[in-house]
Amino acid sequence: PAIIGTVIQVVMLMLGICAEEELQEWSKIKAHLNSELMKKLAAFDPLGKDTKVDIHKANDRLKGLTAVEVKKGGSLPTFLFYQWIIDVISIIRVGETTRAPLTGKDMEEPKKGKLSTIRE
Repeated sequence: PAIIGTVIQVVMLMLGICAEEELQEWSKIKAHLNSELMKKLAAFDPLGKDTKVDIHKANDRLKGLTAVEVKKGGSLPTFLFYQWIIDVISIIRVGETTRAPLTGKDMEEPKKGKLSTIRE
């Protein structure tokens, strides 16, 4: 079914397993459905400094798909991949909004004998 192909394509894209051009060929995608994929999923750090995920591209590919549709029209593994995608996108979005660069002042050691308060 098309739902399975779409979800798998997005997973491959997010993990950087396949080039975007290869995502159109099921035989190339299928070759990557193995234990290495599971290792990459387990090791994936959405907030890692070297992680490059285009969440807009992932969202575009999933446009119109809901969890209910994936659950009904796919398989349990497809549904779990879909949930992984949604979780990763959410983590990246939260990370982008809460990550602020540290300044030298932020990294100074606190002065001994003085407790910080919220009002300071």
